[in-house]
Amino acid sequence: MESHPVSRREKGTGGATTIKGLSTRVGVPNFDGFDLSVDNPPPACDYAASEPDPCVAPWINAVRFAVGELVVGDEYFAEISLKVLKSPLDPKLGDANCAEIFGGAGSATKIDKDNTWRCFVPAPNCVLLNLLFDLDVSAIMALPLDLLDYPITAKNLSTDSQFGVQVTDEYDPLVINIIDTIPNFESNVNGVITWPAITEWLPGAEDVYLIQAEVFAGASGPTLNHANYASQSPARTFRTVALTNLDPITLRSLELDAAPDNTSPGGSVAHQATLTNTGNADAVSISYAVTLPTDFTITGQSHINGANVDPPDLVDGAYVFTDGVLDIAASGGVVVIDFTATVGGGVAPCMYTSCIET
Repeated sequence: MESHPVSRREKGTGGATTIKGLSTRVGVPNFDGFDLSVDNPPPACDYAASEPDPCVAPWINAVRFAVGELVVGDEYFAEISLKVLKSPLDPKLGDANCAEIFGGAGSATKIDKDNTWRCFVPAPNCVLLNLLFDLDVSAIMALPLDLLDYPITAKNLSTDSQFGVQVTDEYDPLVINIIDTIPNFESNVNGVITWPAITEWLPGAEDVYLIQAEVFAGASGPTLNHANYASQSPARTFRTVALTNLDPITLRSLELDAAPDNTSPGGSVAHQATLTNTGNADAVSISYAVTLPTDFTITGQSHINGANVDPPDLVDGAYVFTDGVLDIAASGGVVVIDFTATVGGGVAPCMYTSCIET
């Protein structure tokens, strides 16, 4: 197989943000990896060669994405397009985890770390040439009594019929109450929904299932939903999963703009920080901490949502606002901080970066 379109390995590193809204890390190209392109496909392994080691040269069977930062409630999508040159795609791959996440550590340095746990792969889908089977959920953050939709999309991508196809769904009956399903289920027993079996699933056939549910009062923590596919001929199964956090969670995005983008020693730079909360809980009793380059100082009048506030305190190298601090409401609440930084007279010409944390 070959990669398509062009891709390249990147590492997330600290540095100047180049796109508004990326407040912590940006991808910096790293050429230690293999430079994938249509004209430079990954090396192939000839499994037809003699054993015990048919692959005498390095080959590629995985692609890695380095994500700068994720916090609870954030979603990151990585998509890889493959061109199949011949099949079977990989006759010796066997039972493999086709998508995985590893590593991760909170990046915040002045306030608390971002996550107590890191990441979750909701649908570790393998490269299947003859089956589409996807499970989604309407919300990855929810509260008791919220409504959740679980759509399941199934399509026979094979040129052959699939016989004895059975689709089921598993949920936690102590957490989720099923309100309705489309189409109607055949049975719903002990947290397992079973739809009527399909005797013959024709090539190109597509079926969509929908579960409408309500979160029980008092429910908390993460809840998993599993969708299962099984067929009698060919005999095989496939399973995918969706997660929803049933807790009040703040999801804050930070933007920090500076104008002008260049000045001289002794000059001033106006900063505006925009803090947005798209989570399902208010961000309360929070701190605003601004880190400036050495010999940059906050001067003049600062504002929070347009109101005058006292100058921030310098604590461990960061300017911490304590006057006029506002909670950030859930579901799109915004707090805007305006302040001016004066550049010291001895600052050398260079590109400097500032940072805000909550």
